[in-house]
Amino acid sequence: MIHEAVIWGDEKLVLTLLEDNRQLVSKKDSLGTTPLHYAVIGKHAGIVRALLKLGADVHAKNFYGWTPMHLASPEMMDLLTAHCARLQSQEDNRVAAAA
Repeated sequence: MIHEAVIWGDEKLVLTLLEDNRQLVSKKDSLGTTPLHYAVIGKHAGIVRALLKLGADVHAKNFYGWTPMHLASPEMMDLLTAHCARLQSQEDNRVAAAA
């Protein structure tokens, strides 16, 4: 159901499903495709942001070895790379604080 909601671009339903079960953020379908793959393909920016906020893996591979980053349009790539940069910055800050 999560995959269909993402494909349809139904952000409200996606958020409701994720609220009920956060593990759906990384659920793979029969092709190994995650909700983030479909959100990126569909250019559903709000859903992409929500999935990333909940920990979706931008490096998750489907059965073809493709990640969401492989499938991203320039606009979606900007969202994904900005997210990765934020994560790296947070990690750098944690390392610096621990030193």
